[in-house]
Amino acid sequence: MYDLEKINKQNNFKIPNNFFDEFPIKIKNKIDMEKKFSWGNFKFKPIISFSLSFAFLFFLWLTILNNLNFENFNNSDKNNNISKIDLDTNFVFTQKI
Repeated sequence: MYDLEKINKQNNFKIPNNFFDEFPIKIKNKIDMEKKFSWGNFKFKPIISFSLSFAFLFFLWLTILNNLNFENFNNSDKNNNISKIDLDTNFVFTQKI
């Protein structure tokens, strides 16, 4: 592969045997590590993705619920209670009129 004797004579130092054989192995290990952590190797994990989608839908539902006005929502109640949302505490409460 390389003429080690010629290189040793030119540079005045001893190159160990099998020195150049380590480089392809190091490069292969580096490529394997890059493949291991790349997005191309991403695996679908249903528990994580379904829990994230459920959390997003729950957050969306709370946001919509917080912005709704319930003045005409519960007029058929016997005690004439109107459900409203307290925007300061984000808790649903009933208010008698």
